[in-house]
Amino acid sequence: MKIRTQSQKIGTIPLTNKYSPNDTILFSGSVWKVIEVDEKNLQLLVKKGKEGKTPLFEGVAIPTAFEVHQKMQMVLMSDMSYEYLDPRSLEQLKHSRLNFKNLLKDPCYIPVFFGSKVTNTLAYFVVQASTPS
Repeated sequence: MKIRTQSQKIGTIPLTNKYSPNDTILFSGSVWKVIEVDEKNLQLLVKKGKEGKTPLFEGVAIPTAFEVHQKMQMVLMSDMSYEYLDPRSLEQLKHSRLNFKNLLKDPCYIPVFFGSKVTNTLAYFVVQASTPS
């Protein structure tokens, strides 16, 4: 899928990524706000996003490999400390680990750490199964 502004092409992303208008994405080192999704021509029309806003990557992030997901699982499930992290990052890690442990208590939560392709495929089928015909 092509990413473009009104005046120029910025780049391309895999078709496995699904975006909607008003999503914020990080691409080519910049924050972009999705204005329009053109499924027919496989294009995203974007404009510069507001600086400082965290990009939204809920299941539609830049594809990540199986090994990265495995490392994420290891970091979330361990109590290992990372000396190189600043205090704010250490606090965020602690918060993320607590949230993850709480999610594991939810019988509807399915932790999937098998890479983007598997995660996105499962998410697609869950959405399809829950969408009324």
